[in-house]
Amino acid sequence: MSGVLEREDVEVIHERLNAGERSTTIARDFCVSQQTISAIKRGQLWGHVTGRERLVKNPRPGYSLTEEQVRAIDKDLRRGVSCRRVAEQYHLTYTVIYNIKIGKTWGHVTGRQG
Repeated sequence: MSGVLEREDVEVIHERLNAGERSTTIARDFCVSQQTISAIKRGQLWGHVTGRERLVKNPRPGYSLTEEQVRAIDKDLRRGVSCRRVAEQYHLTYTVIYNIKIGKTWGHVTGRQG
């Protein structure tokens, strides 16, 4: 498959995905792989068009959390705020927040031992 997508194509793909259409059908219609459609859906491709921009792994090189920030993150998680929402709020990845939640990292601050 070697379809080349334009902005308008991606907008239509996004609408069709939101309408619940199967990615295999969309991929066939645009002559692209199902993996391409899945990447668009996840925001790995064309996120600036669909509004689903994927969180970058390290948005601020050299940036590390302070204990105060970790306590605030832990407080949000204990109140039931989702890892994804907390990650977006702090401009971090889901994995960083999830590791705090399960105590894999910062357990000495949160009291969570993973």
